[in-house]
Amino acid sequence: MKIIKSASGQKIQISYQDWKKIGVRAGWQDESRMPKSVRPQLDLEEEVQKALPNLERQLESLKRLAPADSIDPRLVTNTLVKSLEQVLVATDESLSVYPNGKINGNVNKALKNFLTTHTGSGNMAKLKSITRQIVLIAKVLPVIDPRPIVPRNMRKLMVGLENLKHAPAPLPKGEILAKTLKLLAQMFPKKVYSPGTGASEEELEKIFRRYLATPPDSHPLEPQVQQFAAGILQEAINKSASTSSIMLKFASSGRTLPMTREQWMRIGAARGWIRRLAEETRPFKIAVGFDGTIAEHAEFPKIGEPVPDAFVWLRKFKKWGDKIFLYTMRSGDELEDAVEYCRKHGLEFDGVNEDPDQSEWTDSPKTYADVYIDDCGAGCPLLEEGRERPCVNWTEIGPMVARRRKHNK
Repeated sequence: MKIIKSASGQKIQISYQDWKKIGVRAGWQDESRMPKSVRPQLDLEEEVQKALPNLERQLESLKRLAPADSIDPRLVTNTLVKSLEQVLVATDESLSVYPNGKINGNVNKALKNFLTTHTGSGNMAKLKSITRQIVLIAKVLPVIDPRPIVPRNMRKLMVGLENLKHAPAPLPKGEILAKTLKLLAQMFPKKVYSPGTGASEEELEKIFRRYLATPPDSHPLEPQVQQFAAGILQEAINKSASTSSIMLKFASSGRTLPMTREQWMRIGAARGWIRRLAEETRPFKIAVGFDGTIAEHAEFPKIGEPVPDAFVWLRKFKKWGDKIFLYTMRSGDELEDAVEYCRKHGLEFDGVNEDPDQSEWTDSPKTYADVYIDDCGAGCPLLEEGRERPCVNWTEIGPMVARRRKHNK
């Protein structure tokens, strides 16, 4: 027996069985006694093959019925759900199954998601095609087809675009594109397939651009939808990088913006900074070898006499403001000897086997330069007379480089 207090304040004695009957009728349940639902381990391909024959028979039956007004849409929907239950459970993580076989979750919503996502391939594509034909014939399309939500979702796109325009940079491009593609997939499922949050930004952008390239024919409002979607894509690309405005903001506040070199490269390429830097006036860079280029060949590690006019031209380039990098196979003490040798002849290098500035934009070990001068270079003019091994002819190469640097300026 249980003693409970009524609304009037009176105490009522009631048996547990009576209390249970009242609770069940009123929709109350003892959660501790409720059976737990679980997600079964299903083979999707196997379940699709099982569902196909039933749906094919249903489609043939509907095609024979005339007129279509005699078809009960609710009955068709229930039959569809029954035929696709196991497929839906296998594809929709929001569904689970009780021990008695009853499905826990919104099956109708799962069916809608099933019909409005990417077609897939093989038997799955065939299953979805048959299901959509059944939906069309039975006139339950307004219930399942997402086209009526276009005006509502278009307003969401408008609001999203306005928010993006006024949002400070940087913004997470991948997140923006994923959310927008999700809306577009609800409106035009046959054209847009959103792969979910696990997709890369490049993949999301590729899907986005593919949709924008398709002709608008699914809905009278689709041209406007594509216009808003294109705006969102452009804003997402622009503001996913730290634009000059945020750079100025941080600069004016005296704060630094932490950024990896990879981020800088991606941002710089997107904003055109790298191209503009390349077009700006900058020092002309010359990489020169040592043995046979600056000094005559000698028995290694000895250093020979200076190559005629080598230091004359190299000091001239330095005087003009060019940067000279030593580019040689020498290393260790032999390399230090070569640097000291050039220093004694009035030439100080801006880098030895590297351009110190290039680490800002590349990890390549190759020394960046506008020209490379080496006696082993194909086409390099050489002095050969009276030498066991030829060396660079600076009388010819010097003016050639001078003309090249003027052209680059």
